[in-house]
Amino acid sequence: MISQGDNSPDRGSGAQSNDEEVSGASATGQAGNDSDTGTSDTIASSRRSNAERRPVLFGFFGALLGALVGGLLSYLGSYQQAKAQLESQASQILQDQQKEQREQREKVYAEFTQAANAFAVETSKIITDCKDGKCSPRWNDWYDARAEYQGAINHVWVFGSEAAVAQGKQVSSTLPASLWDPDSDELRLHFESARFKIAYQGFQSVMCRELPAQPRSGC
Repeated sequence: MISQGDNSPDRGSGAQSNDEEVSGASATGQAGNDSDTGTSDTIASSRRSNAERRPVLFGFFGALLGALVGGLLSYLGSYQQAKAQLESQASQILQDQQKEQREQREKVYAEFTQAANAFAVETSKIITDCKDGKCSPRWNDWYDARAEYQGAINHVWVFGSEAAVAQGKQVSSTLPASLWDPDSDELRLHFESARFKIAYQGFQSVMCRELPAQPRSGC
């Protein structure tokens, strides 16, 4: 006889197998949950780390930008100050040179006008005294005056302006030749008093325009 107990399925064994499967599934699920949780924690930690670094980076770049801007402004300020100093020095040098030039020309122009007047006077004396053919001109005084005038016109040529040189030539054209000419056989005296006065006054006008630091409008 076959007993009924021998043909009955082993319920206990089946239940244990099911429990093991459920337990495995639960363990797998738990492992999966733990993995997801770990990933989430890593992401969150990374975000917190990035969030913590942002203020530091912003502060660093802000400080760097401030240093660059400050350095640029300091450089520009120093540059402008140095430029202003150089311009001031250049202006002062120019003013000193102009003053020195005016003082030099004042001396040269004054000597020229005095020499021109003396040469004109001595020339006029000789021409006037010898009209009647009976004269004893003082040639030594005339030669001295002519030499002084030639020296004065030479200084105007070197130190004078273009206007002064041109006007000096106008004065000379009214007087006898002041430069010795070895090819000339005789001395010719001529003196144009009217033109001399005009040319002389023209030279005075040049002096009026050039010598004062602030020439008057009437020059």
